[in-house]
Amino acid sequence: MASTQQVHHQTILNEVMKELDSHVSKQNVKVNQEQALTNGAIGNHAKCNLELKSINEYSGHFSTPGPAQILEDGNITKFEHEGTPPQGSKVGVAYHAKGHQWVMAWMVPLQNPATKPALNKVYIEDGPDAEIDWKDIEMKLESSREYSFCPGGLASITQGSVAKLAAAFIDPENPPNN
Repeated sequence: MASTQQVHHQTILNEVMKELDSHVSKQNVKVNQEQALTNGAIGNHAKCNLELKSINEYSGHFSTPGPAQILEDGNITKFEHEGTPPQGSKVGVAYHAKGHQWVMAWMVPLQNPATKPALNKVYIEDGPDAEIDWKDIEMKLESSREYSFCPGGLASITQGSVAKLAAAFIDPENPPNN
């Protein structure tokens, strides 16, 4: 049975995905077989402004990057990341505030119609502000699935060459009420 906190976190993630769906539906996005695209949205429920700490682009590039700062109180930032051969869209981002950090990585591999579709994956973690080992994050991403959660956040990614990524960063010490 899910706890009240888990249900509330899922509600927050659903709100972020709804905002992203609205944004994406206004676009006419098409990619060819040699592209992968991640449409992303991050909701801030950490009760403070989050500053961008680090970006590690394993493959691809941001076509519309998220801001260097995500304002508090449920604000959502949206971005697009375009993948390139051979790995597709694969990136890690880290935000921090008040001695705490949130790290998230995702991958949307290039799809080959002649083979079984590769799975899109997401990984998220939070903890005290510290040096980020991007190799370790990449290993954790490789073994993750399409949904990831930790005490201070959760993330979900859809399947396909045009993926939707929704994430929420939450204050692990003081989760939002209601």
